[in-house]
Amino acid sequence: MARFNVTDKGGVLDQGFFDFHIVRPHVIVALLLGIGIVAGVVRAVMHDYFGVDPYVIALNVGWAIFSLIILMAAIAVARETKQVRKTIRVEVQIPAIIHYASGISSRTQTSNLSMGGAQLDAPDGRHETDEIEEIDLLLKSGAITIPVSQISGDDESIRLRFEAMPLARRRELVRVVLARADAWIQPEYKQDNPLISLGTIIRTVFELFWLTWKGRHDKRKNVDPVAAAAKEDGAA
Repeated sequence: MARFNVTDKGGVLDQGFFDFHIVRPHVIVALLLGIGIVAGVVRAVMHDYFGVDPYVIALNVGWAIFSLIILMAAIAVARETKQVRKTIRVEVQIPAIIHYASGISSRTQTSNLSMGGAQLDAPDGRHETDEIEEIDLLLKSGAITIPVSQISGDDESIRLRFEAMPLARRRELVRVVLARADAWIQPEYKQDNPLISLGTIIRTVFELFWLTWKGRHDKRKNVDPVAAAAKEDGAA
């Protein structure tokens, strides 16, 4: 039975990969189109020898190139990029209170929020020396207290991971993150420009080759030191 092979919801990918099997027919057609384009260019250049109208050949070659670009964009979809975030993140500003291990509390606000953690504006530099234990999210319906651990922080922001919490509190968090009226409102997109869209598609195609080459290069770089160390151990 066929299945749509996508990343499991809530899962992560440690490294990107290219799923060749699902686009094998597309790759075959792309190769045939490439051969046809090369043959068309040769016939257009040597039109006197082949006895063909170069403008007709140019029209067909142009259409084939356009088709190849669209087909390569479809092939690029088969590349899965590295995915490290388990939950969706929503840009939202909610008043919050940070509770430190020393007993001191600071007022601030969130810059984004997810089911797994939050990013807060840093009210001061205390988070660099004082451990953060909990945060309060100040909602219109009341405040909810969430135990947290700090992932990272700088002069401008603090990134926190939510620790285990009671089911009732998690339900409240779901309501805050996902069920707000403005949670999914996005600014209007600019009017589509065909040339810009075509440029985006072409860039996507080039990124496919670049990411594939970069992934192999990084993998080879990581394997070489291991192989060298194993060779030295064997020689010893």
